[in-house]
Amino acid sequence: MDFKIGEHVSRTEKATEKWFDLSEDLNQHGFEVLLAHISRKTLDRWVRDCTRSVRNPVTKRKEPKLDEKALWRLYASHVIRDWRGLTVGMLRKMIVLTGCDEVAAETVVACNQENVVSLLENAFDFDTVVTDIARDPANFLEGGPRETEEEETEVVAEEEARGN
Repeated sequence: MDFKIGEHVSRTEKATEKWFDLSEDLNQHGFEVLLAHISRKTLDRWVRDCTRSVRNPVTKRKEPKLDEKALWRLYASHVIRDWRGLTVGMLRKMIVLTGCDEVAAETVVACNQENVVSLLENAFDFDTVVTDIARDPANFLEGGPRETEEEETEVVAEEEARGN
């Protein structure tokens, strides 16, 4: 029997969601993000969809121009599903904030599309870490390289219960 990879590739986003602890990556203790895996094919399609031809006034030719804001909105809605533990105090260490000196450091920041896009736009380290994790399918496999200690314990307990 001939095995066809395409018939077995996960087509659902839900099947590839997983929580990741970004404490070490961003030096922000307790910050976790729910990410969905993004394939190279999907990312390439998004880049194509967000690229427009714009006339260059100097050369008088049409040139491709990426609408980064549109790409970040797509990314925010499809890849970054949720987060927990992000506070204003953590944000102050990740990006330059203004007009919020009176906001308590322990104030929790809601995960919504506007906040996700703003964080992607302004926090280079966050964008880099999330993209690296989301693009590597190994991170979404059971026992993958980014599996938390809690998840490893659950896997071991399940295997012991099955007698493996």
